[in-house]
Amino acid sequence: MSFKARQPNWRARAQPLEARAVVGVMGVALKLAKRLLAMDDQALSGLEAVAGEGFLLVLGPSDALPWVEGVGYLGRAPGAGQLLLSTTHAPDVPEDLFEQALFERFGVRGLAVVYGADLVVSLFEAGPIERALLERWCEARS
Repeated sequence: MSFKARQPNWRARAQPLEARAVVGVMGVALKLAKRLLAMDDQALSGLEAVAGEGFLLVLGPSDALPWVEGVGYLGRAPGAGQLLLSTTHAPDVPEDLFEQALFERFGVRGLAVVYGADLVVSLFEAGPIERALLERWCEARS
């Protein structure tokens, strides 16, 4: 499940967050999916993903997250433990209050806010990456 949402203003973080997820939007999502398909099954086994129309979000340890040009990385902000935010940019409101406001608006905990994309993604549907499912997702977008 994903939501279009007007986001707050953002500012650069003084200290980047540790990456816990990588996200691709629009054409970058397809590149990210193809990068995942190039990985071996063992590498994929440590990752989870949630995909929707126009985005692919991959969760996992920072050293296991793939890179392609244009992706964004998300991490957990202190005080907002169920919210993934940009590793390099923070909202201009306290993150714990931002998390609470999102919960009140959407009624869902475990959200990722994609910086620069006006997109909020529920992490509830994230699950292990299945190669066949990912291949079909790519085919539908090629």
